[in-house]
Amino acid sequence: HNEERRHEPPVGLKPLVEAIEAWGLAKPSDKSLSVDGVELPLVWREHRVVAVPDGASSELVAHLESMAFTVFILPKEVPTETPPLLAKLLGDPL
Repeated sequence: HNEERRHEPPVGLKPLVEAIEAWGLAKPSDKSLSVDGVELPLVWREHRVVAVPDGASSELVAHLESMAFTVFILPKEVPTETPPLLAKLLGDPL
């Protein structure tokens, strides 16, 4: 059955989503992005930014970049401080 999924991040991403909110950065868009059969839940459409897991294929990254997205590679561990590049891409918190 086809359920309308609200923005509940995958379990593995929940700490990262909480960290993004704690850092005061923009929240990801409500709907994930599906590219080449890969679900990418961390997408900020208004900023044209998408976060992909470390180890994502170069083809996936190239496809996203061809769609005018800036690709941010997620670190394996949730950082304790805001990654400077992500802060720059999403605009500094107010």
